[in-house]
Amino acid sequence: IAVASLVGIRSDNKLLTEPYPVGVTTIIWTASDAAGNASSTPQTVTVNDTQPPVLTVPAAVTVNTDATNLTACNLFVSDSILGAATANDNCVSVTVIRSGVPAGNIFPVGTTTIIYTAKDLAGNITTATQLVTVLDKTPPIISCPANITTEFTGQAGAIVNFALPTATDNCGGQVTVTSSKASGSVFPLGVTTVLLTAKDAAGNTANCSFTVTVTGPRIVKQNVLNEMIALRVTVIDQQDRKKLDDAIDSVTASLTAALWLDAQRLTSKDSETVFQKEKDAVNQLGNLLKDKKSVIADALLQGFMARLTRDDRQLAFVAISDALTAHGNAADIAKANDELAKGDAEVAAGRHENAIERYRQAWKAALKAVGKG
Repeated sequence: IAVASLVGIRSDNKLLTEPYPVGVTTIIWTASDAAGNASSTPQTVTVNDTQPPVLTVPAAVTVNTDATNLTACNLFVSDSILGAATANDNCVSVTVIRSGVPAGNIFPVGTTTIIYTAKDLAGNITTATQLVTVLDKTPPIISCPANITTEFTGQAGAIVNFALPTATDNCGGQVTVTSSKASGSVFPLGVTTVLLTAKDAAGNTANCSFTVTVTGPRIVKQNVLNEMIALRVTVIDQQDRKKLDDAIDSVTASLTAALWLDAQRLTSKDSETVFQKEKDAVNQLGNLLKDKKSVIADALLQGFMARLTRDDRQLAFVAISDALTAHGNAADIAKANDELAKGDAEVAAGRHENAIERYRQAWKAALKAVGKG
């Protein structure tokens, strides 16, 4: 007997031709013949979800360290800055988890990778990453030495030594410190500003500055005078005090304000008395040096004499330089240089009074070269 009908009924009561959902759908098939006999059998249709979720992660984030926090080599990055990932799935539900975020959202300098994982109910997984880059934009810390004041030691100025400071950085590592003028250089008379620059591994820089003041003849003479006055307080011997008083009076007279144009120039030919007073002072100090009964240290007296003599040489040298700049009389300038050299020879021989006299003659010749003599 032939089958009269074959009917299939889905367990979800949908048409056999409609799409089947994920999971198991049962179809009950029933066959009937013309005599009314029927027989049924089940069929299962299983649809597996193998399609992973679609995951969208936030864009990469680049942030800078806090320039106001000079010791932190990291940065707090909030969730609002990081952003949130989203996921969609062909089926109903999907969960998203995040890993790789440091504790407390404190990210170190450098690049940190955050991993996002989306997982649906079927166990399908999609992963994606977000890069968080923290740039070190915090400058190092540098502290400059104190300002330096020193006396000139030669016509070019003075050699000045100073220690470069050690700079620190929020991320540690090597910090290089450079100076606009090297320690051990010759610094000219006057004020020189030294700029120190600290540079860390990230290229951040910090600066500080200090000044080097090289004092000229007028201030050096004042320093010598102050030191002699302080020394006098400690001297008990009356003869020593008398000779020291005479030297103090001579140096005091040489510092009369009307005689000075600036720190290393005298006002006019009438200022020649400065040299004479220096000769007198050196003579009086020399007498103390020769006195075997004097208790004043020889080195101290020799230091006073050397500084006063050097001051007068500088007065002559500056006058010659000014004459050259003014295109003064060549013969007079040559005579001035000759006298300067003779004065240097006298210093080498230990004859300070003679040296000062030579420097006076050099100074006078330089003034004459420009019509001031």
